[in-house]
Amino acid sequence: MAKKFSKSKGFDGIKKFSLTNPQRLVLGSFLILFGLLVFISIISYFFTGNSDQSTLGSFTNRAIPADNWLSKFGAWVSHLLVYKGFGIASVLFAGLLVISGVTVLMNTSKQRLFRHWFWGILIIIWLSITTGYAFNAFPALGGVIGYQMNLFLQDYIGKIGTALLLLFASICYIAIRFKVSP
Repeated sequence: MAKKFSKSKGFDGIKKFSLTNPQRLVLGSFLILFGLLVFISIISYFFTGNSDQSTLGSFTNRAIPADNWLSKFGAWVSHLLVYKGFGIASVLFAGLLVISGVTVLMNTSKQRLFRHWFWGILIIIWLSITTGYAFNAFPALGGVIGYQMNLFLQDYIGKIGTALLLLFASICYIAIRFKVSP
């Protein structure tokens, strides 16, 4: 019987799990393919999202078809990520999933993967608020999170304060991430 996980001691005596080659192949392939499915469903949402609203309440009813390119699964995932989530910035989640799959397949540094996720999530939040601010008439671009966070910030620091905060956040990102100095 093959061992599922090999245990080794990491830093400070914490047990560290490593995947075997077949497990890495399966998990990495799954993450890459799931990332591609999420990407396709989000892109399809911008073409078929309005017509799929009626199918979301009847997910198990096979008689009601969905127009999303990935059918009901795609309609549900894209509605969750785009409409109820971060808007068009949710496409970056698909990219992060693909990067995670490649990292697992290649067995590269997990610390680098953590950095990708950290900066990716910050970009998703910033982009969601920015699109909610800039395209207030199209709430699907910022999603519910971007739209509501934009309104929250405008209630407390105003429209100009929100714009300046978003500008400051982008300057901080560029300065820290790319080590740009004056």
